[in-house]
Amino acid sequence: AGLAGEHSRWIPLEERRDSLERILLSVAAQCPSVGYCQGLDVLAAFAFSVAEESGKEISVAEAETFAFISGLLELDCIRSWMEPPLIGLRTAASALGVLLRERLPRLAAHLASEGVGVEL
Repeated sequence: AGLAGEHSRWIPLEERRDSLERILLSVAAQCPSVGYCQGLDVLAAFAFSVAEESGKEISVAEAETFAFISGLLELDCIRSWMEPPLIGLRTAASALGVLLRERLPRLAAHLASEGVGVEL
């Protein structure tokens, strides 16, 4: 089966959007400290597409995507990137700033001259 055969088993766009909405609402209810944060939709869409491409029924793909994202958010090191006050994200951004200044000082200087900071 070529590309046409592969595309025919994909979930229609409207059903896919509805599935992602259900997944994201369920994740927000499961982990209210995070709720919804920017970028969570990208993670959900990617995880859902992996489940979809494996040929799973839509309800199974939704359940597996929800379980995957919920499992990730149970990990403090992941949840802290998305949960206010974004301690994990702030820590990583600060470390990136230090690395840029130490390892790539010209790039760090250029970014600073353009008003682009990596720290939050």
